[in-house]
Amino acid sequence: MSPPPRGRAPTPPPSGEDGFPTARPGFVDRFVVLSEIGRGRNSIVYHGVDPRDRSAVAVKVVYAVGDKRDLRSLEAAVKEEANVFRGLKHPSIVGVKEAGVADGHAYLVFPFVQGITYEHAMPSGLLSRKRFIESMIKVAQAVHHAHEHGLIHRDLKPGNLIFGNDGEPYVLDFGLSWRRGAKSAEGVQSIVGTPAYMSPEQARGEEEKLTPASDVYSLGAILYEGLTGVPPLVGDTPWKTLQMAMSSPVPPPTTLNPDLSPGVEKVVLWCLEKDAGKRYPT
Repeated sequence: MSPPPRGRAPTPPPSGEDGFPTARPGFVDRFVVLSEIGRGRNSIVYHGVDPRDRSAVAVKVVYAVGDKRDLRSLEAAVKEEANVFRGLKHPSIVGVKEAGVADGHAYLVFPFVQGITYEHAMPSGLLSRKRFIESMIKVAQAVHHAHEHGLIHRDLKPGNLIFGNDGEPYVLDFGLSWRRGAKSAEGVQSIVGTPAYMSPEQARGEEEKLTPASDVYSLGAILYEGLTGVPPLVGDTPWKTLQMAMSSPVPPPTTLNPDLSPGVEKVVLWCLEKDAGKRYPT
């Protein structure tokens, strides 16, 4: 089987409820697509192979940017995301290998990391408490590296962290990251992120108030869930969760896990302060 002729958009495949294709492409540019790994609000990530070096890759195809689905907007989005990784050199950050547009697909290619997301690793008991905390220290160092380059991740959550088969943690998906001082594509007063892990200022859509402390809150929410089994605040609906993030107090972790030490609890609650100025600044 060979890829379709370059430069020609293929016939659009059937779409699901999210408007994304229900059938995976056989190729994205030269990359062979093997299976779907997962899908998010704007994209689908596929497991693939780069035939040039036979390496395993993750191919992220962007199908939407907000309400825009034209190829020009999608091309701008993948180029912007690829640009985010320039200058980021940290062993726990999975950088982009290639980005482009071909055959109607706007895509980014990353090295494929064998492992399990924290979303599945934490409830499975795969990580002991000690190993979980040690891995989160490395995650925090990776996020700090991004902050040093002016980036706020804006979507830190268990699904965007992978515990690799090599025993190391990796931070994924900088697709919603924002460079301080810039205007994001969504604009001021937009709500971007995942409700259960969003800081109060992020839940209010206050882009101009986002600082590294916003990501610190998200890391605190992941810590809380890894130590107690549940996120700190979850409502019946995403909107209710956002409201709780803005106004509801966080139950102390020891109410759910009495075995936690006071020191660990204090660290988690400092990360989850409503007032960004009271959280760890880095």
